Amino acid sequence: RQVPGYEHVPVIAVTAYALSGDRQHFLEAGFNGYLSKPFNRVVLKQAIEQVLSTGGTTAPPTA
Repeated sequence: RQVPGYEHVPVIAVTAYALSGDRQHFLEAGFNGYLSKPFNRVVLKQAIEQVLSTGGTTAPPTA
């Protein structure tokens, strides 16, 4: 986000951290979304679509 022209590129955290509060921690750090591993392609696609369509954060995965 420090590179000129890329300040508004959505970033989704992909991590093995899945403890209570981890999602909020990543969102507060500036990520637009959060996925904890393991996840499948459907969940990844949903997260990408959510971030691109709203410019906001992803909803918690439902898979």
